[in-house]
Order: sequence, then C-alpha cells, then structure tokens
Amino acid sequence: MSIRRTLGSLLMVVLLGLVGAAPSRAATAAETPTQIVQGMVDQLSHAVDGHHAELKQHPEQMTRIIDRVVLPNFDLPFASLLVLGQYAVKTTPAQRVAFNRAFYSALSRGFAKGLIDFEQVHVTVLPTQSSPNQQRVLVRTQVLQRGGDTVAVDYAFHKGSSGGWKIYDVIIEGISYITLYRSQVDSDIQKNGIGAVTERLSTKGVVDLSN
Repeated sequence: MSIRRTLGSLLMVVLLGLVGAAPSRAATAAETPTQIVQGMVDQLSHAVDGHHAELKQHPEQMTRIIDRVVLPNFDLPFASLLVLGQYAVKTTPAQRVAFNRAFYSALSRGFAKGLIDFEQVHVTVLPTQSSPNQQRVLVRTQVLQRGGDTVAVDYAFHKGSSGGWKIYDVIIEGISYITLYRSQVDSDIQKNGIGAVTERLSTKGVVDLSN
C-alpha cells in the first residue's frame, strides 16, 4: 500500500485505525488521549459494522456519523493553522475562518469515504504513558489489515483552550497528514491564492498529493 498516493487514501487508512469491535460508549471531557482514541474505535464500530451496504447507498449518513463521533475530537482550527503554515499570518481573519470551514468539510468527506470503502480490520490501541503536566501526547495504534499487513497509525494530541485533549495531527508510518496537506496547500496558495484553495477544498474535498 502506498501512503503517498493521495491524501484521500491516507485518510482512509486513518479511519481504518478507528474501526474496532467493541460496543459504543459516550466520551467524557476528562478522558485521557488513549481513552479518546478507544472511544472513537468503540463508537465507529457500533455505527458502521454490518451497515456498509446501507451507508454506500446513503453516504450522507456516514458524513453525519463522522461529524458526531470523530471530528469533535480534532482541534481543527489549530490543525488548519498548521496547514496554512507561513500563510497563517499573511491572511485575514475572515480568510482563515473560511479556510478552516473548508478544511473541516474536506476532512469530513474524506473520513466518510474511507469508512464506506473499506471493510472492518483489527486495531490495537497501545498503552500511553503521560504525566499531568504534559501538554502534548502521542497515542500509538497498530492496524492489522485484511491482507495481514500492519500499519502504524499515531494520533498527536495537545491540550486545547478548554483544557481537554484534542487531536491535531495523525501520523501514518511516520508520515504526517498535516505535513502532506501543508506541502500541497503552500504551493497551491502561491499559484492560485487563498481564495481558490479554500474553494477547492470546499467543493472537491481532499487535495491530490500524488505528484
């Protein structure tokens, strides 16, 4: 499997790392990063397992599941600033808000397509050591695919403005999706401007990183 094919393929693998086999449960504000990842595993398994045919016919239902279960655990405003990189200080507040919304929409559709296209695999959430004073934590998981290959999917957390833990990056086999997005967005903004890039994310979703 080529991690660099497209960012869409990357996001599909990310979601594979969240589909487990345990029953659904509600998340709480005091959860640790490891518990948050396990909670997403549990809830997505409950929502998706056995419903692939229905979700393929009604993909908007999968998008709603992603909006409810996965994306609330991501610090998308922070992640979108990281993706903008040097342009975060070269754009207006309104442009950054519009980009953040487009980024959210692109991830939501990419995540939803990933879960619809792939069948269930086995995931192991590895134990994470952390201290009360830590501001950033990496939760590691191992995704066993149907073909027998194992993919390392790691979730980078930081403490958000509310004091709770939020995901801001996902690293697959050592490759950060923030870095991949930023490399494409940077050159795209140089060529076409922030408005065109925002529109592209809003209408076409994930950007092509195959080149």
